[in-house]
Amino acid sequence: MISSRAMWFGRGPDIAEIGVDSNLFVENPAMSRLFFLPVVVAACLLLPFAAPAAGKKVLYVDSYHADYIWSADILRGVKNVLESRRDIDLRVFYMDTKRNKSVDEVIAAALAAKNIIEEWQPDVVIAADDNASRYLIAPFYKFSPLPFVFCGLNWDADLYGFPLPNVTGMLEVALYEDTMEALRGLARGERIGYLASDTESERKELDNIRKRFGSDFTVRLVTTFTDLQAAFVELQQSCDMLILQECRSVEGFDHAAMMRFIEEQTQIPSAAMQKYLMHYALITFAKVGEEQGEWAARTALAILGGKAPGMIPLAENRQARIFLNMEVAHRLNLKFPRELLDGATFTSEVPPE
Repeated sequence: MISSRAMWFGRGPDIAEIGVDSNLFVENPAMSRLFFLPVVVAACLLLPFAAPAAGKKVLYVDSYHADYIWSADILRGVKNVLESRRDIDLRVFYMDTKRNKSVDEVIAAALAAKNIIEEWQPDVVIAADDNASRYLIAPFYKFSPLPFVFCGLNWDADLYGFPLPNVTGMLEVALYEDTMEALRGLARGERIGYLASDTESERKELDNIRKRFGSDFTVRLVTTFTDLQAAFVELQQSCDMLILQECRSVEGFDHAAMMRFIEEQTQIPSAAMQKYLMHYALITFAKVGEEQGEWAARTALAILGGKAPGMIPLAENRQARIFLNMEVAHRLNLKFPRELLDGATFTSEVPPE
């Protein structure tokens, strides 16, 4: 739930983070106007944590919110590269569209980001995840003099007309082949279940996995925690293995209840491809959000150094972290092969996020 006040945080002398509050009315010299839509009032507050660095301005626009684990990992990667740079003034804006999902709310958040760009005049913008590309870059900044670096964009940039002379970035692709190789080695058959939240990004994820790998799934997309639990139980009965995708955004989701449910109901090997799902699956081949952020930040520096975005090829993520859930393995009476154990992390060693 969004707080009733604007949020801004500083984790370094040249970093400010700001968010959208859909119920906020603020008067501030840093704002030139408020955006009003029938459902949402989006107000933007842009305040420096300290005196701006004498140098270049980098705006980081995140499609989601600060507490979303994937977003936090990407921003950590950006900061790994930029935070120590005294010549860079980094600002962070959260569109918060994971929690505020209606089209009106997402458009309001994009217009709020656009307003910040117009007011603050950054030298380069880093845009994380699909909604920033779809609702901000694509409608307002194609072929603009302002350079953009996207990251966390699911699978295919063609949907938004990228790359462009002023737009490059890193795609986010699931580590599907490695995941399925490990999962098939533990399953007793070939029937694959697929369970995820019923969102635009998850439907796109499913479509791209099918197009690229030609896999046949029994699919369940759900919107509530009750439906998630029911679908999980159903797929245990009808499939030999399960792919578990993003599901924490469903209505009524409860992490502790999900942990107990998984321990009680898992009957077949399961796999996830996001770090924040590791406690719900037997195996997780997790994409590394820091890889996205570090690549985007280094690319932004290259652009600030004079390299044209259109001359920088699109990239895909390559790194993975393997997590093994020994509690689920014990329930299934499974032993992991040595090649999986080497270099893996046990989920019991990682506190839930």
